[in-house]
Amino acid sequence: ASSAIIADSLPPENRGRGMATMMTLSGTLAIFAPYLAGLLLDHYGINFGSRILYAIMALAYAIGATINLLFIQDTSEPEVGEIRLFQMTQNFKRAYTDIPAMLGRFPRTLKALAAIIILCFVANALSGPFWVVYARNHIGLSSAQWGFVLFVEAGLANLVRIPAGFLTDRRGRAPFIFASLLLCSIVIPLFVFANTIAYVMAIRCTIAVAMAFFSPACGALLADTVPRDIRGRVMAAIGRGSAQLGAASGGTGGPGVGFLTIIPMAMASLAGGYLYDWHVASPFGLVLLISVITLFLTGFFVRDPKQAEI
Repeated sequence: ASSAIIADSLPPENRGRGMATMMTLSGTLAIFAPYLAGLLLDHYGINFGSRILYAIMALAYAIGATINLLFIQDTSEPEVGEIRLFQMTQNFKRAYTDIPAMLGRFPRTLKALAAIIILCFVANALSGPFWVVYARNHIGLSSAQWGFVLFVEAGLANLVRIPAGFLTDRRGRAPFIFASLLLCSIVIPLFVFANTIAYVMAIRCTIAVAMAFFSPACGALLADTVPRDIRGRVMAAIGRGSAQLGAASGGTGGPGVGFLTIIPMAMASLAGGYLYDWHVASPFGLVLLISVITLFLTGFFVRDPKQAEI
């Protein structure tokens, strides 16, 4: 629902910079979070420190829910009236039986984009939890050092994101999606060869710049190609388009994840653990393979539409 409201509220010619600005403003508030979290974990220990962090996160969600309740309004009239409890079985049945018809309305670019988004989340599920583990156990970074790397990465991404959104509005979405995926496919495998904090910083900052272009370009192209009358259903299926390749978090979720992504992502999370036990570099090697597949899909099938959906 939030993804559809955002897409509905932004005019096509400003979608790239609009989404980039939204990401930047929200990200700026959290720019110090990784570094502060690392300091807190170093001071209080993993167990008690994690409890404090989860309490802070719960408070943040409560504040966000309150803002949503007070200020968010619908951007379109509902097709039906009030949904009653006795209709829930019928609504669920209709929701799932309509999926093939909805997928049939996808243009070629949207089908390729959906595959790219799903693959990016699969890549994150494979390797995301192990960036920090590899950095600590095999490179020797402390929690505070890793937090500092993520702090610099977030700051650079916020600095680049709004100009990146402006360029995607001016020059098109597809070229920047391809360039971002190409850059990530080059630098992500280098992480297993890193041996200093400077090396790690260079890799993470390169990924930050690439994703600062990829996220607004992909989100804007998704909004440009999805028909408005099925935008809520499509974004429930494949997400907002704000996927990340090479995300260094321990998990992934939120409005960026559609229901078509859940099962592949869950399987990838399980596989990532077994792969890391087998060989610590294997999850990052598999991410390289996935990024090559996304490059192929982008180069051959992803194009900017002649007329963007309103």
